[in-house]
Amino acid sequence: MQIRPIDAARMEEELRRIYALSLVSFRHNFLYTPIAEAEFLTQYRQILPFLRPELALLAERGGERVGFLFALPDLLQTRRGQPCDTVILKTVAVLPGRDTAGLGNLLGARCHAVAHALSYRRAIHALMHDSNNSRNVSGHYAQPMRRYTLFAKPLRP
Repeated sequence: MQIRPIDAARMEEELRRIYALSLVSFRHNFLYTPIAEAEFLTQYRQILPFLRPELALLAERGGERVGFLFALPDLLQTRRGQPCDTVILKTVAVLPGRDTAGLGNLLGARCHAVAHALSYRRAIHALMHDSNNSRNVSGHYAQPMRRYTLFAKPLRP
């Protein structure tokens, strides 16, 4: 197993492979709805100017992508005129199966180590549903700082 930062020189190819992995990794997640590859690429291209490649980690085994972790600096700190000392772990995905068990924890630990080496002091593990496997990763390192509620209303003609 190899863990490496995303290759900024091959970003389009990297994003396409991340998209394919996402379709498999998230398919059983609560409220997950797949999107077209073009929409995925458009969304991720918008954040590329803010990406630090060393905070976007890819796990590969035998040339196959088996996991990734996408983290970004907290740019809202900068907008508020504060120094940016926080990294946000946006997405963690691992192929399902026993042979990838623990990979999410490893990616999280590696991201924390890289962020610390880059002088970040805090990490936020963002937007996790209580039943998602990613909570297993975050439970080792973090505690909830905020909760969200989803509301629904039946629509009647």
